[in-house]
Amino acid sequence: MTSDARISQDWTPLVRSALKQHFKTYTSLDIEKTWKSHHADFAHVILSKGQSRRNIVAKHFFQIDDGTGDSLYDALHHPNFLWNHELISLERIKEVTKKTPRKTALVPFTYGSSAENWVILSKYIEGANGKRMLLDAEDDTRRAEVFLNGIKTIARFNGITNAYATELDGSEKYYSRDRNRSQRASQSLFRDNLVRFIYSLDDNLKEEVPHFSVDEVKEKVRTRTGVDIDDRLRTINGLENSLHQEKKLQHRDCNGLNLIDGVLVDLEDFGYSDWTDDISSYSIVVGLGSNSIIRSPNFPYFIQAYLAIEQAYEKREFEVAAQLETSSNGTFSKYVGKIMDEHHYADFVNGFFASAITKNVQLGASYSRYDENVRRISGASIGATKAELGELFGMIAQCDPLIRACSQPAEIRNYFYELGRLFSDLNIADINPYVLDGIRQGTVAGNLTETSPFRSRIEF
Repeated sequence: MTSDARISQDWTPLVRSALKQHFKTYTSLDIEKTWKSHHADFAHVILSKGQSRRNIVAKHFFQIDDGTGDSLYDALHHPNFLWNHELISLERIKEVTKKTPRKTALVPFTYGSSAENWVILSKYIEGANGKRMLLDAEDDTRRAEVFLNGIKTIARFNGITNAYATELDGSEKYYSRDRNRSQRASQSLFRDNLVRFIYSLDDNLKEEVPHFSVDEVKEKVRTRTGVDIDDRLRTINGLENSLHQEKKLQHRDCNGLNLIDGVLVDLEDFGYSDWTDDISSYSIVVGLGSNSIIRSPNFPYFIQAYLAIEQAYEKREFEVAAQLETSSNGTFSKYVGKIMDEHHYADFVNGFFASAITKNVQLGASYSRYDENVRRISGASIGATKAELGELFGMIAQCDPLIRACSQPAEIRNYFYELGRLFSDLNIADINPYVLDGIRQGTVAGNLTETSPFRSRIEF
């Protein structure tokens, strides 16, 4: 239990205000520990009544005092919006889970909420989170096992939620009503994150623009370098549809910190996004090393495991999905080869890399929003992110057979080439010019193409 009486006094009325009526009979409330994110405080709370004990997490959303200077980010992180959205998502996902044969929990049970105080109470999940388990793994074999277990959890979550997308939506079309706006919002958020990333790397910019402003930083960059960020992004955004990214329900903040014992927590962003959003986010493990998961020789099989299990659940082939969860690498590949054509698979892999790039830019932007203590705990390093972005383009250059097999190869080459050239011009990624030429012209096959389920049909 924490010895900080002030913390207990602050949390007690918040928790009491949110408890469902049934649990208000628990007379003793102890605060075990507290932690925080950029926009929410958390407490591990133990409720007691005689010999009965309940371990819960209290999540208290708060207003960001001065804003971040990113208007879209601030709007999407208003506490009332986040509180309402997460509560709706928790309750609806819990209900659709009951329709599945195994009724396996995808999200934690809720113990109550308070609209007045922006508090949600949910079950405290025992055990280490996915990121902690990956960092603590004693060797590559154990790390691959831990990562694959996480893949299965995410695939199950995404497969089931998309299988019951209509039920989750409800009569008011809660999620799908914003589906068509999600691409425009994502492009705007990418631009803002890109500008914030530039700002994070440049101490001179911080002196010239003490309070971050997207427009001011863009103008400073244009004056200094001649790069018109908006103009360059219009070209890149025009090529984005060539990725053929399907829009599906996704967790949208699917890092290992939010994966605990087969359950996904922190549902404040749940909704429609690119099909590759969650798998790419989970594959970027801050603190583990430069793209260590994506560079792993097992990575192609991770991709195929995700696709196989996710698709089986989405098709409501629950017995097949259960069998796949206990299967080996070859079974994943065979199932993917059965349910997908080579264009679809190639589009997914190319979309994965596009989403991974977006996630790294988001990480780069986040470092200047977090204080030094949060960065230290997370193991975040803006310099590492710059290097990892460059390495991702090197991996893309080795995937030309999959680019040739996708729906629009010429446009995909131009998309990655223009994006990499912009990053190089802005000095936010270390990309060898030969790599960009290789992407545009086509180069050698790497591990992802050599282990494709369609290898015999892809020209090498």
